[in-house]
Amino acid sequence: RALAALDAEVGLPDRDLLRKVAFFKFGSADRIGAVSRKFADLEDLGKRGASITKAKTDKSFAWRELVWEASYAKFKKHPILGVGTGKLIYVQTQGYQDYIESRNIHNSFLAVMLQTGLLGLGVLVFFIYKNMRNLVKSFKKKKNQFYALSILGILIIYIISSLFQPYLETNLLAIFFWIALGLSRNLTNLRTYENFRNQ
Repeated sequence: RALAALDAEVGLPDRDLLRKVAFFKFGSADRIGAVSRKFADLEDLGKRGASITKAKTDKSFAWRELVWEASYAKFKKHPILGVGTGKLIYVQTQGYQDYIESRNIHNSFLAVMLQTGLLGLGVLVFFIYKNMRNLVKSFKKKKNQFYALSILGILIIYIISSLFQPYLETNLLAIFFWIALGLSRNLTNLRTYENFRNQ
């Protein structure tokens, strides 16, 4: 059954070859079932990624575009200090109207800019930039390279995903972003076990 599910989900033309490879590589039917679920997740991710090219027809992107335009229009009225936290944004289009919380507009940087203005966004961007620069310097000096690269990767992933989700405002995952920023700030002071032992 797991092989049939894998074949149906992946849709590869040579199913006999797939069966042989899957059994050789993964052995049991349970493992093959887990692999088939991973392929299904990848297929869903692929479909979601492909929807970027069809942004005008994708409901999710259309909603984001509508909310982002309304948010930016409201921001332009209060560019320096923003509109304040907890405000509602009115959005309207053909057959749809709603009030959206300013912290839930699915773009963290736009949300910060809307709520705290250019001043707040500038402070946030400057803070992120300084910490990322420290990570790059740490990496170039070959000091804690593994940690520097790991934290830099985490921050880059958060920055990119924050352009499309409210990770810095409403999600529990924001905790890890702030922890990564804190670690990046103090990485140059971090002493490894070997350094500590040699002192």
